[in-house]
Amino acid sequence: MPAPPAGAPAGLTVNSEIVEGTIDENGAISAEGRGTVAGVPIIKVTFEGTYDDQAGTLTGEYSMDTEHIISPGHPIVYTVEATASAAAALEADPTRVH
Repeated sequence: MPAPPAGAPAGLTVNSEIVEGTIDENGAISAEGRGTVAGVPIIKVTFEGTYDDQAGTLTGEYSMDTEHIISPGHPIVYTVEATASAAAALEADPTRVH
């Protein structure tokens, strides 16, 4: 698959919340959205990472509460490392935990 054009849209769904942004020609993704975190609505979340089409991997950091509403000065940050096979398995059976 050819590299996406600069500024191509990128979307991720995390816990039923949609995080939208862009992916550049090198696979760098920058996305943000808002959702409910710890019962608090409209909390800002971000994803910064890289998609490697040849390796079939997605890596990066998913951060919640980047505006420090729930926990001042301490966003919740997850490291994301996924493969195409893990994504396909999860899509086939969303109840699976990887």
